[in-house]
Amino acid sequence: MKIRKLILLSLIFIVLGIIIYVAYLGYKITNTFEETYRDTELRQRDDRIPNTGDKLISVLLLGIEQRGLDDAENIDEPGRSDAILLLLLNTNTGKITALSIPRDTRVHLQKEDYAKLTDVFAYGPEVSITLIEDLLKFPVDYYIAFSEQAFADFIDMMGGVTIDVGKEFAERIEVIDEGIQRLDGNTTLYYIRFRNDSEGDFGRMSRLQQVIDTTMHQAINIKTFINLGRYINIVKQNIRHNIPMDSMKKEAPHLTSVSPDHFEKLSMEGKNVEIDSLWYVIPKFDNLMNLREKLRLELKESKDRRD
Repeated sequence: MKIRKLILLSLIFIVLGIIIYVAYLGYKITNTFEETYRDTELRQRDDRIPNTGDKLISVLLLGIEQRGLDDAENIDEPGRSDAILLLLLNTNTGKITALSIPRDTRVHLQKEDYAKLTDVFAYGPEVSITLIEDLLKFPVDYYIAFSEQAFADFIDMMGGVTIDVGKEFAERIEVIDEGIQRLDGNTTLYYIRFRNDSEGDFGRMSRLQQVIDTTMHQAINIKTFINLGRYINIVKQNIRHNIPMDSMKKEAPHLTSVSPDHFEKLSMEGKNVEIDSLWYVIPKFDNLMNLREKLRLELKESKDRRD
């Protein structure tokens, strides 16, 4: 009888401990979400660009140099967006779509001024959003900017990520062998950033999508839950976004329908062109039109009624 009571009391304490831990994490997540929020200026969206509606969320993910995440007043060394990814979360179909955009894509700023897409984050995230909307003729609801080192730290806390490396990567003293292997955070960053081969930035985009896809699948485990408090601390220091808390509370219940098992990878193709002594990527017209059509189709499917 005493043993049964002891077991029952132990179970009660375990359950209470879990409840307290979850409540603590909930508080930390809410607090961190508010601390990392950065309001963006209201923009007048082009009339030709539709709204996403209630079932599709479009998020611009920007991998930024660390100094680029400092407050706007610190403009001495503005950061660049080295990784640019448009993420669509379709809560109607459960599908995730990731479109990689070359960092050196030539974009039209104003009048006769042009720039590389990687550089425009220095003018503010709303400028990056507006230019990508104009390029794709597709709405961007939110942005999330994160330091690339934060991504490496996240992978280290996971215990690394298992990647099928298609070929050997070697530069200076850094070498990654071909084949399936577990990479730590910094090695994963090197794997993504490498572009000293014939694929250049387009190879980087493909590897970034591979790592994100793999990380999403491997991050869903008990170890991630246990270390969630440590992940939150990384987020607080290394991520900025413009998602209002009210919107997050509204969208969160619907995001449970989205699954990494329904993941489509898209890439913008382009041609490297030298203009005024600078190298740009000029999007291929047919590919750009095809991407616009695929994004519009995703928007349509998000609004289709599902029985």
